[in-house]
Amino acid sequence: LRVAVARRQQEKQAINRVAKTPGDRVSSDWWKGLVTLEGNIGHDELGKREIFPPQAESLSYQQQLQEKIKVSHQQGIKLGLPMLCDRAHLTLFEKQLVLASLAPEVNRRYSRLYQYLQDDNQTELPTVDLILRLFCRGDNQWRDARNRLINQSPLTQLGLVEFLPTHSETFLQSRVKLADRLINYLLADHPAPDTLTKLLH
Repeated sequence: LRVAVARRQQEKQAINRVAKTPGDRVSSDWWKGLVTLEGNIGHDELGKREIFPPQAESLSYQQQLQEKIKVSHQQGIKLGLPMLCDRAHLTLFEKQLVLASLAPEVNRRYSRLYQYLQDDNQTELPTVDLILRLFCRGDNQWRDARNRLINQSPLTQLGLVEFLPTHSETFLQSRVKLADRLINYLLADHPAPDTLTKLLH
């Protein structure tokens, strides 16, 4: 999220340097694909949706995280999200979606970050679009993740995640909200395996 916010700030500064009128700022999503912010003829960089650093760093971080989870498990510490991921066979993207959607329930500063990144002060939840942009690298991952959310994800099939409509009718603008029962399970001091079993049936 820090990387996403930094890039958003840079993007806004660049747009303000080029935009001449309020209308230019409103239509920036369209003209950025035609004119680079340096003033040269550009091209639409639709394939470059990724916000995070290169994959090698992310994998290294994930490996470190898995080691810490493994040590906790060996010490008898039950962690709600790893147990959910194991039992429901969640992908890394689905795990990240759960974390991103849970964050506003832990600290409201995440709601403010989402409002800033989405240019929308009306919602405190991340949209499908924001989550796809945060966690997918390139069009193939973006397409696969979107299709899984709609058709195959255990989160969707079990009703553990909801896609709430906004003023827009597109799926991308739907707000992502975890079911209350999943939130309560994840935030419990000692997540119970029996509670998880009920969630998954």
